[in-house]
Amino acid sequence: MTTQSTNIDNNKQKTTSLSDIIAANVKLTPMMEQYYEIKKQYDDHFLLFRMGDFYEVFFEDAVKASQLLNITLTHRGKIGEFPIPMAGIPHHAAATYIDRLTAFGLKVAICEQIEDPKEAKGIVKRGVTQVVSPGLPYDLDKTPQADQKFLCAASFKNGNYYLVGLDFTTGEFTGSVLKDRTSFLNRLSLYAPKEMMTHMGQWEDDDEMTSLLDYLGTLKTYLSDDYFNSSFTELYTEKLIKSFKSDKVLMSSKELLSPMGALAYYVCSTQQLEQFVHIKPFKMLAPQGEMKVTLSTLLGLEILPRTRETYKDSLLGFMDRTQTALGARKLRTLFQNPLFIEDQIMERQKVMTYLVSHVSSMEIIRDELAPVRDLERILAKVSTGKATASDLINTARSIRAYETLKSQFGKELKPLFGSLKKAKVTSLNTIAENFETTLNDEIGASLEKGNLIREGKNKKRDQLSRLRNNATEELKKLEEMYREQTGIQKLRVKSNNVAGYFVEVSKSFSDKLPKEFNRKQTLVNSERFTTEKLTAFEKEMLSAKDNLEKLERQIFKGLIEELANHASEVQELADEIATLDALCGLAWVSFQEDFVAPTFSKEKQLDLKGTWHPIIKKSIRDQFVCHDLKLNKDTYFGLITGPNMAGKTTVMREVAIVQLLAQVGCYVPASSAHVSLCDYLF
Repeated sequence: MTTQSTNIDNNKQKTTSLSDIIAANVKLTPMMEQYYEIKKQYDDHFLLFRMGDFYEVFFEDAVKASQLLNITLTHRGKIGEFPIPMAGIPHHAAATYIDRLTAFGLKVAICEQIEDPKEAKGIVKRGVTQVVSPGLPYDLDKTPQADQKFLCAASFKNGNYYLVGLDFTTGEFTGSVLKDRTSFLNRLSLYAPKEMMTHMGQWEDDDEMTSLLDYLGTLKTYLSDDYFNSSFTELYTEKLIKSFKSDKVLMSSKELLSPMGALAYYVCSTQQLEQFVHIKPFKMLAPQGEMKVTLSTLLGLEILPRTRETYKDSLLGFMDRTQTALGARKLRTLFQNPLFIEDQIMERQKVMTYLVSHVSSMEIIRDELAPVRDLERILAKVSTGKATASDLINTARSIRAYETLKSQFGKELKPLFGSLKKAKVTSLNTIAENFETTLNDEIGASLEKGNLIREGKNKKRDQLSRLRNNATEELKKLEEMYREQTGIQKLRVKSNNVAGYFVEVSKSFSDKLPKEFNRKQTLVNSERFTTEKLTAFEKEMLSAKDNLEKLERQIFKGLIEELANHASEVQELADEIATLDALCGLAWVSFQEDFVAPTFSKEKQLDLKGTWHPIIKKSIRDQFVCHDLKLNKDTYFGLITGPNMAGKTTVMREVAIVQLLAQVGCYVPASSAHVSLCDYLF
């Protein structure tokens, strides 16, 4: 696979490349030969080559990395007469640097030591374990919570466009069959993909497509066109969608398997994972149930922000009072996909009405939601082997928060608590209890310290912990036992770096010791002995630290597997929390800003009174003059007049905002609003 080239301002002077050295027929060192063989397979990637506690980059990669990351460029000796440019980043700080590289539109291949250096004969075996790219970030904890990072692929056949999108960071996996080009480009622009899977010749001659991808800043990843043949990619598709051939909806649109297979191949080949527990069941998007609205419209009306820095200046930023990352992403989705089915709109509005009229309940809900963490990205970390004990503890707390909310508001907010059945909630509570009783939630608890698992959870673990942390106390107990056994009150159990652990008595008492005491060392005034129990204690003591870490890691791995086995329940939980948080945030704004519930008419009409633009009113407060507007089948046209800067555009934007919020299911900025359903917002 290849990637679109990225413009980087490199040094003008020629840098020695590995290709130059190969062309000069210079013999490589064993390590450089290993590096060369791996680099050949990832020629257009930054190759982070693990060496001890550092990731090293060489040759052109080193020069670019030193510029982009502001790290020191040095040299690692020479091969023949050729110097080897080198730069390095500490292994423990890799996350900080890797995603900075992908922010430039680059790809990074992470090459790990896949063999224990102690067991290696010659050069330690290395291999690429993960590819990181703009659509596949490395550090999920630092990925902005409201951002979605879609990978997309598409194809055109028989007059239809087939489009799929996967956000690997959250597991959202969707697709569409689109009848016309405009709908296709609009849906693609709403995905705003970080990466687009394509093959040579697919879109190169399409100026409109090329311009859109350039505008969105999308990295194009070129695959062989064989991977767009679904018969070659079934194995990869199966890894992302179990038993996909039995999915009737998917099988009714088999042409969708072409871009889906290409995307599945890319994800499977770059992540090297056995399973992807965090990827949600594939969902076909049904545009007939939504108001059509393009990305350019949403940006032009400042409903969505153009950049992350202008978030608060957009309607989305103004309306975003969510408490969780799940809710923030869900709110954006609601804004991008307003409804066109009145029953669905009214179901949301009923939830809003309950919340606005029960402010104390709304405050309780918001307080309970505050500790909920990003469950979708926690599952992504489980898939990629990066989940921590904190993630599991946060999962347990999120489950408890959900259970509290459901027990208090399950009846009043039934539409929001309907999908997760009682049996699934019970199993989630069991998981939460297991995490809470097993994991130590004290700050600083870790595998390295031997205190990640709570005392009392595992007898063998507790024994190892006592040996590791209370060796002196255990030796005193052993010493007291030997004193009682021999009657020698001056008997001592000691240890040093040379002799290890031993029993020491004066020479006058040495003949009183039982046969099980074996002489180890004779000194001027005393003698030292060992016993089977003391020898066993010594061995156990020396290995206690390693065994404790190994056992705690094994217990922790079991908890990770337990969470992976219940990923689907956690996904359902996350979706319910996200929807609750998004609607509760909208209700909170509606209450604070005195928005009203719009009513819907079967007849085409727009009857607005006391309407305002929420962002402008926030800025100029009481100086804002509200507007009235009435259009219907008899008066279907309105002319807005006034001098420059009088607010003509503001009136038009208000109408669009009211219509969109109404079809999101939200209250609107007006003293009263009577509207009809709108199928397309321009």
